[in-house]
Amino acid sequence: MKVPLILENVIDTNTAANFNSHKEFFKKDVQNVRLSAFFDLKEDGNLDIMYEYEGPNGPMINFIKCDDKGDTTFLKVQIFTGPECSSGQCCDPETESSRRVKIGSGIAWQGACVSIRMADSGQGLIEQGMRNALQCQIPQTSHRILHNPFVLFGLSRSPNFVEEVHLGGPRWPELGKLQKDFIRQIVPNSRVIVIPPGLQDRSANWTSRLYVTPSRLIILSILVMVSMCIILLVLIAALHLRERQQDKKERQAQTHRFHFDAM
Repeated sequence: MKVPLILENVIDTNTAANFNSHKEFFKKDVQNVRLSAFFDLKEDGNLDIMYEYEGPNGPMINFIKCDDKGDTTFLKVQIFTGPECSSGQCCDPETESSRRVKIGSGIAWQGACVSIRMADSGQGLIEQGMRNALQCQIPQTSHRILHNPFVLFGLSRSPNFVEEVHLGGPRWPELGKLQKDFIRQIVPNSRVIVIPPGLQDRSANWTSRLYVTPSRLIILSILVMVSMCIILLVLIAALHLRERQQDKKERQAQTHRFHFDAM
């Protein structure tokens, strides 16, 4: 019987590590699993599990969804290959065809790497209160291995900005230099799409676009603020009404006293 499982990689500060592995099984009722891989089904930073199994009518594909991730944050980076131009048409940044080719002509760049650096107050691999992480995009040598065409960093519950995002890719013989760039101050729960310059574009300008996914904490904070504003408005209205009633009683008392003095 073959079932998908997850291996948890845990930091062991003890030098005498016993190399015990923790395994967590999913969908034990599904048998004859031929392939399993992580997959972001809803493009929301949650890594679901896609698995291929042998069904009654042949190979079938299904998903194990991870809908509730709590209040954790993430950073998703996807690096595409640079645009390929014909007759130099996409090397002119002023033309509309150039912009279309530059944004939509690349594919996920195999072997590109991303490293991040951010402040962190938690536990783990921390140096002077900073967290460093490094991943490579599609680090595979076989097309049967299904790696995601992006890099996903889990930022736990840290609300801090990602201070530095360093990008790098394999060296192209035509350029003769390293392909690298960096971005500063990225908000959590973001998806960054990066496009390096093409072979015909001799400038070292990388194109990056940022897409932000609002966290549930932001929505809850907005709801709390709206609720507080409504409560304050109700209190102000009640106090104003009470003050008007007291003013009315005082005016009536002054009127009665005036009539009594006149008599």
